[in-house]
Amino acid sequence: ICTNGWMSFTTFSVAYNNVALPSNLAPRCLIAPLWDDLNVTDSSKVFSETRGNKFIVQFQDVYRITGEGPYTFQTILYDNGNILLQYLTLDSLVDDYTVGIQNHDATDGLTVAFNESYLHQNLAVLISRHSWLSDFQLSGTNGAQSSQALTLTAKTHNFPFGSFFASIQIESNDPANPVIYVPVHLMVGVTGLDAGETVVPKTVQLSRNYPNPFNPTTLIRYAIPARQKVELSVYNLLGQKVRTLVNGIVNRGLHEVTWDGRNQSGNTVGSGIYIYRLQTDKRTITNKMILIR
Repeated sequence: ICTNGWMSFTTFSVAYNNVALPSNLAPRCLIAPLWDDLNVTDSSKVFSETRGNKFIVQFQDVYRITGEGPYTFQTILYDNGNILLQYLTLDSLVDDYTVGIQNHDATDGLTVAFNESYLHQNLAVLISRHSWLSDFQLSGTNGAQSSQALTLTAKTHNFPFGSFFASIQIESNDPANPVIYVPVHLMVGVTGLDAGETVVPKTVQLSRNYPNPFNPTTLIRYAIPARQKVELSVYNLLGQKVRTLVNGIVNRGLHEVTWDGRNQSGNTVGSGIYIYRLQTDKRTITNKMILIR
């Protein structure tokens, strides 16, 4: 547990210079409820507790190195893999922090917020392992040279528009192929509209880009519930802006834009992981994409 507002399962680093996730510059196996250059004073407390099926880490009355605060927040790790971030007090919060997680290899991560106005008092953020495939046969027997159909049910309630990927692992006593993986690709979009009908989203949404990984272009879809100022930009893992794709007033509805892997000057950028961020007056959403040259 690092006093700079994060924790890790593998490192004793005390990194205070926050970055967008995933990143090689960030601690590995990271959980960051409020990663910033924080100061633990004589009145501050950082403590942990195991209670039933959860492990709780609380930062109480900690301050930013420049004096803002106090901040009180906690991370709750559940035995089913869910992570709950809760924020009680965030006095004079400076928008210069990272909230998110990343894996051991720094190849996969989730940036909830990076150097933006997102956190506020009495906020709770749940990071959950959601299974959207269910109701199919879990076991059975097939004769030689025979096949059997599996019926899958995809649960897409509250899913944003875009592409989702999963795989089904099938184990058998076949000596040549004891384990096989069947890929599943789910597209969430709009169907069944009559001519002239218009979809009006209820919330701001940012879909996963498709394809991902990509070369040379990828499509990004987003939804806006009301006419408003919108900025959609691409960043590298250092937090540097690479390209602005949208910057202006956008009408309500579903929109899409293509990124061709070039920066603002029109030059091609290198292979790697990039962050794309949709920002409106009331909400900021980020996703990651992988460019392979």
